[in-house]
Amino acid sequence: MASVLEREQQLLDRPLGWNPRGLLAAAALVALLANFLPIWNLTMFAPQYPDGLRLDIYTFKLQGGNRGQDVKEINLLNHYIGMKDLAEEDFTQFRWLPFALGVLALLFLRAAVHGRVAQLLDVAVIFTYFGLFSLWSFGYTLTAAMVLAVRRRRPARVGVPAIEPAR
Repeated sequence: MASVLEREQQLLDRPLGWNPRGLLAAAALVALLANFLPIWNLTMFAPQYPDGLRLDIYTFKLQGGNRGQDVKEINLLNHYIGMKDLAEEDFTQFRWLPFALGVLALLFLRAAVHGRVAQLLDVAVIFTYFGLFSLWSFGYTLTAAMVLAVRRRRPARVGVPAIEPAR
């Protein structure tokens, strides 16, 4: 048992090379920039919306296209699949996400400066937890009063998502 713990400690104390350290420093910069740029952009086109509906989500606010009118239209459409209205008051993340990204940036920098696998593991666990929890909670929190039945799903992180009918 002692040898297993010693090997684990040796692995966690292993130094990181300069390339991973540079990537960690770049990740810290991206985490800080995420507080000023949209972290999610939604654009929907349909025949009844030839100019499209646009929504930018920042770490601290929702910003709809067409001077905010697009958020009202998106909320109208969301009603049909059982999603709650998009309202800034309901996004508790807006209160803590800028702070959390700042802490994450500091953890990235700590891992880059100290350059050990243990600090990299700390950052990876925290980043994964917050990222997966946020996606899961958004995609699976639907109301029972939906007009169209759709299957609960996790939003796509990359690519073009499709709404699948419930079976």
